[in-house]
Amino acid sequence: MLRWCYLLAIALTMASCGGKEEVATVSTEIEAIEILSLLNEFKIEAVKTEAGEQEKQWKVAVDAQNVAQANRILKDHGLPRPGKVGREAESGDSLFPSPDEVKQRHLRGLETEIERQLWLLPGVLRVKVIVSPGSGDILEFNPSPATASVVIVCQQKQPAFSIEHVRELVAGSVPKLKPENVNVAIATELPRAQLVRDPGGDRSGAHRMIIGVILILGLTLAGLISLNFARQQGWLRQRQSS
Repeated sequence: MLRWCYLLAIALTMASCGGKEEVATVSTEIEAIEILSLLNEFKIEAVKTEAGEQEKQWKVAVDAQNVAQANRILKDHGLPRPGKVGREAESGDSLFPSPDEVKQRHLRGLETEIERQLWLLPGVLRVKVIVSPGSGDILEFNPSPATASVVIVCQQKQPAFSIEHVRELVAGSVPKLKPENVNVAIATELPRAQLVRDPGGDRSGAHRMIIGVILILGLTLAGLISLNFARQQGWLRQRQSS
């Protein structure tokens, strides 16, 4: 009986402490650290662990009670960033790529590099860039010019950068691309109001949990003492009756 009471107390203690749940899996440690820093700004403790053997990944986990808030914060800040999509997923890793595959890989690499530059602009949540290179046939009478389309989702209603700035940045990264041939669309996605946890509130919650565990252990101990006392009383009655 005593052993079962101890096991029950241990189980209740572990349940009150909770566990970790995964909120993001990313392909680079830099992005994992960025997610950790963001969550720490909102007083949410997070940990990163390395996973995968052939293709390394990093997983970010938080306490179970913080999963909903952590997911909302990451969504409002555009994290984690999208993985391989579109041309990058279609390019493949064939041993002997065709000229078209080589061209698509180069094009996707160029688009990815432009997206990384645009990510550095203040308040940017998501970015998508599509580049259409101009015709390379010098014998064509009216060759089509190089064009590009850019979609940016940012936090501010009034971004700290202009459409002209984006056009110049993109045009400077693509050969034979003129700024007037870059189409830019900027959308706004205001983040929801985040409730920053008060460290004092966290401490009071921990104190309540500790008090609850102490009460459980105290009640268990009191039950054991009562049971032992009842057994002693019964033993004494048996001796007196005999």
